[in-house]
Amino acid sequence: MLTWVRRLEICVGVANALSYIYYNKPRDFSIIHRNIDSETILLNDNWEPKLLGFKLSMKVTTSERHLSFYTDKVSNTLGYTDPTYLKIKSASHKSDIYSFGIVVFELLCGRNSVIADDMNKYLAPMAIFHYKEKILDDMIDQDLWNQMDPQSFNIFAETAYDCLNEERSQRPSINNLATRLKKALKFARVNKHDYLAHLKIPLESILSATNNFSEENPIYTSRFAKEYKGQLSWSGELISINARRINKEWKKGEHEFSMKISMLSSLKHKNLVFLVGFCDENDEKIIIIRHESRGSLKDYISDSTREKKLDDIIDPDLWKQIDPQSFNIFTDTSYDCLNKERSQRPNINEIVLRLEKALELQLK
Repeated sequence: MLTWVRRLEICVGVANALSYIYYNKPRDFSIIHRNIDSETILLNDNWEPKLLGFKLSMKVTTSERHLSFYTDKVSNTLGYTDPTYLKIKSASHKSDIYSFGIVVFELLCGRNSVIADDMNKYLAPMAIFHYKEKILDDMIDQDLWNQMDPQSFNIFAETAYDCLNEERSQRPSINNLATRLKKALKFARVNKHDYLAHLKIPLESILSATNNFSEENPIYTSRFAKEYKGQLSWSGELISINARRINKEWKKGEHEFSMKISMLSSLKHKNLVFLVGFCDENDEKIIIIRHESRGSLKDYISDSTREKKLDDIIDPDLWKQIDPQSFNIFTDTSYDCLNKERSQRPNINEIVLRLEKALELQLK
């Protein structure tokens, strides 16, 4: 899932692109895009938006850029097109602003402009209703909502709503739109991670826990991050931790950091790693999880490369412990998971049932 800050960054990027095609001082023409939707916005490796889809665009002189232009070839992108444009067959920059407003609402609500739902098929009327009734948060994914600060949310939501104004003249100009979105992004960056304040761990505590990231303590190293063992005083007890320190030079590091924190903080299960907390100080980005004393499963699997029957490649001491029925279910399950045909692989619920049955037989 795209983080809240990332969504705002994408919107600011698209607004900048529209501002450029509408007016650039050295250029004597302006462009009305006429085809703005989430499909005509590409994302590069750094999540920067790139606007395309100019096959329907209109080129007008710079001096006429504030006017509307009649067209007998009306293009309707379902769920995105300005109703006024469809009604009077007149295109302008303000019809683009409507379409961009739909994209903004898509990013805000985490759903497409048109979905297969007879009751709530179109996003626009739903978003307008929920905004007017001050219940817009009912449409927003809970994990995304937890990332939002009130200031950036209010600016973003109001901007999206104003873009859909029935009166074209009341819709914001692209410059006003870009200014608002940049302000929302500024608030979001300042307030980032405030919803996870209870998980923040001071850098000083992590330095103490890892002996200043001692080279005697690393347990994992890559060009993206380095992980250290440590002992952290946490909730009144001393616990063993793994501190994953993101490489400052990694361009995607900040996004990866935010995504992992957002995801792990919302997942709680006895068979998942436990997020102790994180640190975002002094240009350091560190994720802290509880250290599991026995390490990785890989350390306990024998490395046998002999090509023999399955029972021949199993450690003899382990083979003596195995119940035949349990063995058959376990091996059938692992074999089925490797089926070349994806559709023939078992689903996770079926796998759980099989493995629980194998365990039950083994424990008898």
